[in-house]
Amino acid sequence: MVKVVVALGAMLATANAGTITEYPESVLKKIDTTVDPCQDFYEYACGSWYKNQTVVDSSYDMTTVIRRDTVDVVVKVLQSNEPKISAFYKSCMDTDTLEKLGVSPLSKSLSAIRDAKTKRDLLDITAGLLKHKLPLFALVIVKGDDRDATTNTLFALQSALPLTNAENYLDDNLWSNVEVDYKHYITTVLKLAGHSQQDASDAAVKIIKFEKALARSMLSTLEMKNAQASREDYYPFSLYDAAKRFPSTVGPLLLSFDLNTTYPEPITPKSRIVFSNLSYFDKTEVLINATSLDDLKTVVEYRLLQVSAPYLSSDFEKAHLAFFEQKLKGVTSLPTRAVKCTIDAMENLGDLLGSYYLKQRWSTAQSTKVMEILDGLVASVKSSIEKTEWLDGWTRTNALTKLAKIDYQVGGPGTPELYDDVDFDADAYLVNSWRMFKSSLEGNIR
Repeated sequence: MVKVVVALGAMLATANAGTITEYPESVLKKIDTTVDPCQDFYEYACGSWYKNQTVVDSSYDMTTVIRRDTVDVVVKVLQSNEPKISAFYKSCMDTDTLEKLGVSPLSKSLSAIRDAKTKRDLLDITAGLLKHKLPLFALVIVKGDDRDATTNTLFALQSALPLTNAENYLDDNLWSNVEVDYKHYITTVLKLAGHSQQDASDAAVKIIKFEKALARSMLSTLEMKNAQASREDYYPFSLYDAAKRFPSTVGPLLLSFDLNTTYPEPITPKSRIVFSNLSYFDKTEVLINATSLDDLKTVVEYRLLQVSAPYLSSDFEKAHLAFFEQKLKGVTSLPTRAVKCTIDAMENLGDLLGSYYLKQRWSTAQSTKVMEILDGLVASVKSSIEKTEWLDGWTRTNALTKLAKIDYQVGGPGTPELYDDVDFDADAYLVNSWRMFKSSLEGNIR
């Protein structure tokens, strides 16, 4: 089944081409009527918008304008006291509570990490932290199978690094640009978690050494995309065999989801895990084995602090913003707290927030109009396929078969995930984000 999501503005432009008086006001404001569309259609369609826009210092994203319009609507929804979503929003806006809590939302996890007696204990703890948004050594996810689009398969992927990609660690020019600031950031968050200046500075050296070694095990962004797109880089394992070969990276993750790793079974779509990069996992197993328990504890503790910092007190958040937003991304002006909390709600609450958004911005009449346009587009394509003389019969038949399988997705998902199993506390910002992520992750793996 193929799902097609079509931008409303583009469809209106297609349907009404040549009749400018029929464009909605939002489209008319973007058009430069002094330009001949036959000579420069982009300038005609977007010229006035381009002339009237400025790049704001608080954003680096090309979709800023669309996002800003969306945020205006979402703010109204979040402030409307709707169940669940208002509690999440309030937990973010309640900075007084966040200041009082400090690092305490992490106390249980930090104690478990620091008290781990063996690497096995620590790796089991680390696997559980995936549900707290921390894929430290590996990530497991269910998605469409690369060799059979009709089947979903469990995949093992290389983890993410704090500096986004391996190149930032391994390219001398890129690394020299961030080295001092990154060491300062690591030291800062460790001190905020209770470590002395000396211990935090020493830990920063060990953490960077480990992350650089991990980066050397990774495929680059381009290599990873090529591997995932290749039909050759496809290595299926039974869950048992995967846990046996990768006991420090993949094995603990599978156990954390109560998947079978205790006895052998045939490789089937429901009892397998697929890799597209075995080298990363082999090398990471060696790296973990070569790293002392104390150093691994330091790495795990820092990474938990790093991914949690935006949800903690202002000192943690300021350190995060100064390095990851301003230094790495070049943002010079930071958003207000209200904007931050709105964007965070948009990123965390998914279909739940989207369902309220659609009530504000979408109607049955709009859906009907869009469906009419889509039906017209499909009918036009069908007619073209049927009448094109150079197509042979086999190709024409298959093209029409594929066209018939197109499934329209208009406005929003047909069966939105409303997270009935998740409740939020108005004074537990970090825990709320964990609950949402955990529900999504477990739903995906199930």
